[in-house]
Amino acid sequence: MSSDRYQVSMSRKVAEEIEVLFEDAARHGVTDDALAAYQTALDQLETNPMGYGEARENLPAMSVRTRIAFERPLVIRFGVHESGRIVWLQSVRLRLPRRR
Repeated sequence: MSSDRYQVSMSRKVAEEIEVLFEDAARHGVTDDALAAYQTALDQLETNPMGYGEARENLPAMSVRTRIAFERPLVIRFGVHESGRIVWLQSVRLRLPRRR
């Protein structure tokens, strides 16, 4: 791993939620889209998290900025500690189109 990359971390709970997300994606026939979106998100989080998605909150006491990204069909919430070059995945959700 290059030293200019960010380390992407997540809790065990978030990792388990991602496993369930891919099970749901399979049930809805969007596994390929979800996998591609997740890989794109990880690439962005490792290389340019502050330029990815939209800013949400600034937590100065922790030196963390939270952001949200929409990488269809996923919604990714994450926090960035720039000086530590760490990204924490807070949640990854599957967003399916509404049925009419």
